[in-house]
Amino acid sequence: MAIKEVFDIILERLPNTYPKARLVIHSSISALTYEYQRGSHGDKQGPPPFGYCDNRDNSIHVVAQLSREQHYDVAWYLLHELGHLYAYKRYGERDRRWSNYKVAEQYANNFATRWVKKLKKEGLV
Repeated sequence: MAIKEVFDIILERLPNTYPKARLVIHSSISALTYEYQRGSHGDKQGPPPFGYCDNRDNSIHVVAQLSREQHYDVAWYLLHELGHLYAYKRYGERDRRWSNYKVAEQYANNFATRWVKKLKKEGLV
């Protein structure tokens, strides 16, 4: 199953109140890093491991090599980034779930883990 197929399953399954993000798949880590640093993430050190979210245009950016992972791992990475967007849209940019790196990462990890468990139980990933 390709990244886009997993993403479509996720978007179809999530409640309508969750962000319906746009997916951008970059051909390489260097292309992903370039876009990451070109945008509002330029002040952060190093490239993201497989992806990042951009709240400005409601998008999730991932690298194509993510498709080499197991389906539930792909789902976890996508849901992690969706978790960031959900926190931003629901709580705002001043909330710690968005603005504090450590808190934001933990929130997105929990969001992804919870949803992957549901999707696996439902046989979707």
